[in-house]
Amino acid sequence: MSFNANASGTRGFRFSSHNNPDENIFTAADIISAVSSVSGPNLKGIGEGVADYTLPSIDDTTRSAINSFARIGFLSALVTAVSRLATIRFGSQGSIGISAHRSKLLGENIEFARYSFSPGIQPGIEFVQATFPALDETGLNHYGTLRVLAQILNKYYDFIDDEKDKPVLLIEIFN
Repeated sequence: MSFNANASGTRGFRFSSHNNPDENIFTAADIISAVSSVSGPNLKGIGEGVADYTLPSIDDTTRSAINSFARIGFLSALVTAVSRLATIRFGSQGSIGISAHRSKLLGENIEFARYSFSPGIQPGIEFVQATFPALDETGLNHYGTLRVLAQILNKYYDFIDDEKDKPVLLIEIFN
């Protein structure tokens, strides 16, 4: 499964990113790896490769560890990106809004969160505390989202004038 992200901000900043992988990226990689590891193009080998993937194994532990390491790494990048934005001259006057949409069979789940760069001691951590409940409610709190949020915030930081601009950014995340 994948999700999309759009962002707009001060001075006409625009960013779009489509078909971003969520935590299922390693599942797809494992299937491709299992199928490609087959020696020779025979159905029995492919079946065994897929069976190796689908049956519980130590690989489940490995996959969980990889997901955890990815989450920690992207969370760290996100906290750093928010903290960088907070350091600009008018950072304390800015804000980041997140609109999270998750389509379901019987409708849509939409949540909104806003973080204001008020004088805080740890802006990155405060951003996480303010916005993650909306991501949790929509099922979008995974390392794929953390990666894209960090990417957007870093591109935004590079885009704005840190001496003149107030960081105001709206990010929409949806599937």
